[in-house]
Amino acid sequence: MQKLAFNLGDLALPDTVPAGTGGPGNASLDGPLQPIHPMHSAVGATLVLAGGAGMEVGSGPEDGPLPVGLSRREGNEWGPWRWIDVPPDKGVLRIRRVLPGKYRVVVATGGGPQEVDLVAGRETRLSFTRAERP
Repeated sequence: MQKLAFNLGDLALPDTVPAGTGGPGNASLDGPLQPIHPMHSAVGATLVLAGGAGMEVGSGPEDGPLPVGLSRREGNEWGPWRWIDVPPDKGVLRIRRVLPGKYRVVVATGGGPQEVDLVAGRETRLSFTRAERP
């Protein structure tokens, strides 16, 4: 039997660090990351994700959270994907207190990753659309 080495570097796995007070992997209702989360910053940025064409976000937490993946630029490389279940808030997904920097962002039900610069104390908005099928 022969052994074969392989790497799954682009495989996005769920994060194991709680994102908010709603339990493991869930953001709290106002979306702040807990201080133990690796992407938390007390004076961080706010990321607001709104559904574009073909995508609707619910109006409140009763509609259920959507998984959002974040990968922060670390030097010349992208860091690991961190997944956060974000409950809808009046038709958008809002994540507060994010460590400033350059990120790749993906919504699990949307299209491919988008790049964005998050600045401390500022709100940045992105739209996401349904992934196109080949």
